[in-house]
Amino acid sequence: MGAAESKSHGSSAVNGSERSSKAKLTFMPGADPLLSTPIYTLRDAFYGKRPVSAFTFDPSQFAVDNKQEFLPKAIKKVKTIRHPSVLKFIDCKSSPAGVHLITEQVRPLTTDYLESISEDEILLGLYDILVNIDRSNTANKSLGTSMMYNG
Repeated sequence: MGAAESKSHGSSAVNGSERSSKAKLTFMPGADPLLSTPIYTLRDAFYGKRPVSAFTFDPSQFAVDNKQEFLPKAIKKVKTIRHPSVLKFIDCKSSPAGVHLITEQVRPLTTDYLESISEDEILLGLYDILVNIDRSNTANKSLGTSMMYNG
């Protein structure tokens, strides 16, 4: 899966597109965001005819403290991660609304969701998370439910 970016935002958005995708990102009409944070908004969308999730980032949020390169670097890193337990990156698009990171369709890990699944599914998910944290090479291993999604 290659990444495609619009060059409309120049270096402040996303650079280094590997190939251009002609699929169009469309949001579900009238649907509320699944999650809104100060950094991104998560919405259900369609990429062509495929149901996906879109994390929309406002690049102006990253202009503080000379962190303008944070978003392009983070997107470049996400494009390189390939693991069954990690969110699957599909594409990246720029629009006047911001930069859209397009991923497989997911749901935020919320209390309501946890109450709707079995204890065995919860334990299997926790085991999977712990195994992947242990295998990760990152120094920062702090993790909260706001960083977890169910695919």
